[in-house]
Amino acid sequence: MAEQLVLIVDDDPTVAAQLAADFVARGFNVETAANGEEALRVVDRVRPVLVLLDLEMPVLDGRGFARELRARGMQLPLLLLSDDQAARRIATEIGAAGYLSKPSTGPSMSGSGAAAA
Repeated sequence: MAEQLVLIVDDDPTVAAQLAADFVARGFNVETAANGEEALRVVDRVRPVLVLLDLEMPVLDGRGFARELRARGMQLPLLLLSDDQAARRIATEIGAAGYLSKPSTGPSMSGSGAAAA
């Protein structure tokens, strides 16, 4: 069976670590990136089965990352990580499959993200 890699793109190391632990516990391999620019370097090397994407990050934000993926002709499943009230609308705008609310203490995967992968 091919490796199932999830890419977590978030500038908050606590959130990234929590999500990574959740996916590793479910048998996925995980790569993390602190911004969209780092994430683009990851997708140049490997093709994740899912990208969990924070919206607001330094260097290159979530919208910029999604825009650059499309410009490169890459179609990867994206789930937006956001505490923004407009997350559903933004997810649609950037072509994400959906979104996960990101509480201030960090999200815990319970169903929707794990099912999407």
